[in-house]
Amino acid sequence: MPNHYHLLVETPLGKLHRFMQELIGEYSQFFNRRHERIGPLFQGRYKALLVERDSYALAVGRYIHLNPVKAGIVKRPEDFPWSSYRAYIGMAESKGCFQTRELLSMMGGAPVSARKRFARRTYGDVTDDFNPFSTAYGGYILGGVKFVKMVKTGLSRRHDGNIARLREMQKPLPAVRNSLMKRISSFANGPERRRKLLVYGLRHSTTLSLGELAKMVDAPSAFAVSQTLRRLKIARKCDDSLDRQLVALDKVCRHG
Repeated sequence: MPNHYHLLVETPLGKLHRFMQELIGEYSQFFNRRHERIGPLFQGRYKALLVERDSYALAVGRYIHLNPVKAGIVKRPEDFPWSSYRAYIGMAESKGCFQTRELLSMMGGAPVSARKRFARRTYGDVTDDFNPFSTAYGGYILGGVKFVKMVKTGLSRRHDGNIARLREMQKPLPAVRNSLMKRISSFANGPERRRKLLVYGLRHSTTLSLGELAKMVDAPSAFAVSQTLRRLKIARKCDDSLDRQLVALDKVCRHG
């Protein structure tokens, strides 16, 4: 999409956050070099949901494929050049780590009939308002009652590596703030500069709204936070020291 992207990923290793760090970091560096720009390309950390197989995974796939249609970019999902939909319905080949067999196997039958059923399911009701992010339990688990209970139980197991990212997402915000301030203090001097960098860091490492962020840093309003972020963006273009500090902070936000 013009300002964001969606991935439906399966991994048995529980290292999704590391993969995303590499993907976002490497692509941002490539894009910045190519277009002679500096600074972060994406705002904030990626948002991850743990999705149950079968109907829930199919619903998420459908949501992703219909994104450009509902945004008014194209009339049909197969017309969007950066979508995987064409491979699902047999109009293109799936290559590399991208595979169609997992979702198509849920449709049953031979490959040709599975693709047709997948297409019919996708086109079903284009006007529905399903959004996995607003539907997910607690904002991070998408599935049935039993699945949600299983994941919540797993979160309490200290050595369950498959849910490390979920545990990270549940980290108390004061802990995130304190950790950021500790890192910021190691390369930035002056309370005012540190406060501005903290605002930037929280904005890029949490899903806090501007209003929520204002309360966390004792700013007078959401507008004041917005102005701080805007001024930092402008100032870094002519302040090499500030730019280096923001680059260092971007790494902290990406890698924790």
